[in-house]
Amino acid sequence: EYLHDGNVDGAGSALKSMIRGSNTLVDMRKELTNDNGPNSFSLDGTPNDQVAQFIPAEVFDEIVEHAQEVHELLDGIDLSIFSTSHLEEPLKNEQIDVEEPANFDNSFDFAGGQHRFFRGVPSENLQSDSNVLKNFIPSNSNVFENPASMKYYWRHSQLSNGLMPKLGKYTKFHNDDVVMAKHQLRVEALGDTCGRVCKLEDYECSCERLFDCISDMTEYDLAVLVAGGFIDTNPSSDTFGNFSVPANQLNLYNADQGVAEKLSGLKARASVNSINTDNCNAVLRELFSACDPDESTCMNPNIQSFSVSTGAVCNAVNSNKKLLFEVVGEEFDGFVDKFTEAPCKPLSYDVCAEFVVQFDKLYQGRNTVEYPLANPMLKTPSNYVHDQVVNNKAVFDRVQFPIRYNFQQDQTTGVVTREFPPDVHTVPTRYFLLTNPTSGKVLGLRGGSCADLTPIEVQDRVHIGNVDSQQFTLTSDGRLESKLCNEKVLSNKWDVGGVHSCTSGNELMLQSSSDTNADLQRWTFVRDASGIINSLCGQWNGNLAISAIEDDSIMTIDYSDTIPVQFINPESNMAIGLANGGEACPDGVGVKLQTATGNDGQTFYIKQAHDVGKEVHIYSKACPEMVLEGQAFYNRDCKPNSALHLHPLSITGHCRDSDYLYYSYVEKTFHSSMTCNRFCQELDQSENQVGFEYCASPVTCRCLYEAGTLPAGLPYKVQDVESPGVSRVYSGNGAAGWKCFSFDKINTWRIKDGKVGSAKCKGMVMAIGSSSTSQGPNINLAPTTGRGWHQAWSIKSNAARLLTDS
Repeated sequence: EYLHDGNVDGAGSALKSMIRGSNTLVDMRKELTNDNGPNSFSLDGTPNDQVAQFIPAEVFDEIVEHAQEVHELLDGIDLSIFSTSHLEEPLKNEQIDVEEPANFDNSFDFAGGQHRFFRGVPSENLQSDSNVLKNFIPSNSNVFENPASMKYYWRHSQLSNGLMPKLGKYTKFHNDDVVMAKHQLRVEALGDTCGRVCKLEDYECSCERLFDCISDMTEYDLAVLVAGGFIDTNPSSDTFGNFSVPANQLNLYNADQGVAEKLSGLKARASVNSINTDNCNAVLRELFSACDPDESTCMNPNIQSFSVSTGAVCNAVNSNKKLLFEVVGEEFDGFVDKFTEAPCKPLSYDVCAEFVVQFDKLYQGRNTVEYPLANPMLKTPSNYVHDQVVNNKAVFDRVQFPIRYNFQQDQTTGVVTREFPPDVHTVPTRYFLLTNPTSGKVLGLRGGSCADLTPIEVQDRVHIGNVDSQQFTLTSDGRLESKLCNEKVLSNKWDVGGVHSCTSGNELMLQSSSDTNADLQRWTFVRDASGIINSLCGQWNGNLAISAIEDDSIMTIDYSDTIPVQFINPESNMAIGLANGGEACPDGVGVKLQTATGNDGQTFYIKQAHDVGKEVHIYSKACPEMVLEGQAFYNRDCKPNSALHLHPLSITGHCRDSDYLYYSYVEKTFHSSMTCNRFCQELDQSENQVGFEYCASPVTCRCLYEAGTLPAGLPYKVQDVESPGVSRVYSGNGAAGWKCFSFDKINTWRIKDGKVGSAKCKGMVMAIGSSSTSQGPNINLAPTTGRGWHQAWSIKSNAARLLTDS
């Protein structure tokens, strides 16, 4: 008690009082050991503070701990079977005051709140030198005052005549050989767990120890070593497993990324055969801690790093410090910056995979009789991962991360049954609607078809009848499978126009489940963020989410020509549609205002007119080769209020002018009309071109020029006809295989600010022919009138698409 209170002088005085002089202690030692050697031990004249320094307070603690163990051993022994008469008589002969038989059950009383060495000793006894050890011996006398009594205990503890109990008869000490043999097996199995201990001056030993620790170190260990005291290790803290400062304020210098490569390099250095100063220094120079190793925690952003010792490196191996996977990703993989591309081999990914493998190893070692259910992280119980030590892809393909209990809900009563199914791997299939929370509309199969490549639409929810075409289930490997179409799943159609890419506007379609297209068919649900993200085109590759087409997004999509749209007047909620409903496609069929039904006659595709620019053609879905234009083909003046109609984008045969004359041309071979169009517009004096002709067989492209404007000196075939055509293209001559395309912009449009304007006739827009909100009026080309409601159009689409950040 004196020592723990810091009273060294008092502790020395108490120790001298308890011993009652050095000669008494020496005489007792001699009698107990039959040692008649010279007296070499003396406390005479020794200052109290020096005496106390010989016995640290921890020694007393250890004595009490051992005494407690003996007490527990004796506590269960019935001493009544021994005769106390043999015990009492010698005690009397030795002048030890015996008022009652020795009571070993009460000899050690450790209750109470005092220092561990004197627990159970009343405070008043602690002040009396003669009663300091009263509770530790079966006598009221101080054993050190009577060496003869100690001699008696010593001798009789060795006897086997029944005076003292032979504890071995009542314990399992006789099995020590078996116990030690088992212990030895465990030691051998554990190997060199504690590691070597090197003297301070033994440099070679320390170097070998350092290299051994480096060879056993994992990427996670190295990350923890570098972060050091910046990791919150308090389990009761709200930031347990996180950094004590924000990740973007923690300076790890060159260690915050590339941990795997750094550790690989260290292990290569540590594997050399020769142990020398240069090798050790080279390894230690690459190791450091952001927090001062002498500090247990660091709470302020660091401005320097600190070197580490061999001991610190070895202590980091098999680290028991918790560092969250998310925190590892933020600091060591750079995920804190969402605009930075992720590394190819993120550390957080590797660390998480290692956790999954070790977790499965624990399950493999369980008592399968008592715990028959398999690891719940496994998608398939037999497809374990504890043997996948290097194949992270196989690990994550086989596991799933639980986010909550999956209790079943009665769909009629709404009551949740909080019972676990008999087998965690066989839960009932749950189907659901994929609903937009704003519009209330749902995803569904176009036409209820189960054919491959069936487009997915945004539809009104069907409450009565067959709703299977609008229901899906999430499979164990992250696919959205249709309830109507067995083994058919939602897929990203990333092959658009022969281009494979994660581009905003990719089509959402139905496809047979396939391992080949696995990542195109897998989806991630992101809470409070971007909705349902495609696995192939995820955060670092477009971040494409399932979306509906909006007015402000249709013109930003690269492949908008595959999106079916309707033009809806927001005032009347009526749609533009073919006058004949799309049942036939004669040249010149008109368009009118109709009740919106979404049929093919009211559906159009918006396609870019040229490789560059914002001018578009509006194709009819019912009549695929025809586009919307604002003037009759033979009357191309911008006449106000002329009715809109459909006309083929191209004319059969060679192009001719109004006098049926052909045009001069530049000829080259191309394999598509679009490529031919691009080539023509890049030629010299392209502003004088009137159009182009294209033949698929034999493949030929001709760029047409007005009379007298054909450029000279071109490295291509040039034909200047005898009587060349002028001005606009009016017709084709019907020649088989040839298509005539006019550059006249009467059939091209610009869509902006809710209006559809003519590219040919500046200041003129698509408008309802009369100020009527009922069905029937023609759709005309009319001068723009500011915010006139009859000229306003919303582009609507029931197509579902994959858009960026929508």
